[in-house]
Amino acid sequence: MKRWIRIVLLLIIVVIFWAFVRGDMHTEGDILRFMKSERYIGDKFVNSVETSSGSFKDIFKIIKDYRSSSDVEKVPLKDIQVNRPVFDESEPKSDSYKIVWFGHSGFILEMSGVRLLVDAVFSERASMLSFVGPKRFHEPPLLLEELPHIDAVVLSHDHYDHLDRKVVNYFADKDVKFIMPLGVGSHLKKWGVSADKITELDYHDSINIGDLELIAGPARHFSGRGLLDRNKTLWCSFMFFGTNQQIFYSGDTGYTETYKMLKDRYGSFDVCLIQIGAYNKNWEDIHLYPSDAVKMSEMLGSEYTIPLHWGTFNLAMHSWTEPVEEFVKHGNKAGIKISTPEIGAVTDSSNINNTDYWWRL
Repeated sequence: MKRWIRIVLLLIIVVIFWAFVRGDMHTEGDILRFMKSERYIGDKFVNSVETSSGSFKDIFKIIKDYRSSSDVEKVPLKDIQVNRPVFDESEPKSDSYKIVWFGHSGFILEMSGVRLLVDAVFSERASMLSFVGPKRFHEPPLLLEELPHIDAVVLSHDHYDHLDRKVVNYFADKDVKFIMPLGVGSHLKKWGVSADKITELDYHDSINIGDLELIAGPARHFSGRGLLDRNKTLWCSFMFFGTNQQIFYSGDTGYTETYKMLKDRYGSFDVCLIQIGAYNKNWEDIHLYPSDAVKMSEMLGSEYTIPLHWGTFNLAMHSWTEPVEEFVKHGNKAGIKISTPEIGAVTDSSNINNTDYWWRL
């Protein structure tokens, strides 16, 4: 049987299974809470600008595009170098920032004495099924049980490549806060996380952990973990305000000039972590092209930009290195400062000025 026919049949099986997976339902109290949000219209969350997130009818066009890109190097042909970060718990946490990229969009952010785990995925696949779906290129820099003390787990939205049930299950019984957009807490409560550990935020809502302030920002995306729960939860970016620095994380987003408003409202950012990968003409409203990520860096007044959402999972038709190569090319042309740390490397203000092309294996 031809490979593309196997792919089609497998997708059909997955979609049929997916159709019977009900999204986590909200309580009446949840719905009343959501109705206070400008982003909640009817019975779902919406973007501030008209946005297409694709539909089932696009599946065959996507398969055709996937077949035509069969000669593209979608996964690394050599092993990726993964660093093992060291956290000395006997030393006081730095008042400055430390960032450890775990691959894709996951990272640890240490800032103003607070340590956050953001959108990290430790599962083998970014999928609802353990045996099919995007498989990771490399092991995580650390196992879950090897992580240092985490003060809060931060989630930008509920897609499988950002919200990993394995991570939630590990921290469910620990002294850890969970911070996320409106509605995402329904998933966590179903998985056994106590409601008093969960904080849900609308755009521009904030929460303080020690000397660190987190503010949920806008994003242009969508949500859902099954066919029946699309856009039942919100998606967002995050801004982190410490005693000395301001850091921005895009989550997943398509291009929108809304981000100009963030600079006007909150000021410029010392570091912006921005999504660059998994773009395609079939879903261009909901993911940034690398050139758009450069424009976004400029809009936000970013001193340094770290590109995320690449290097771990194959979620599109382009090669696994195309996003970062394109981002560096457009970024250099625009004159923005770029940092491309290795997976697992500790990045701080002393070494952030680093683009060493480590992905050219």
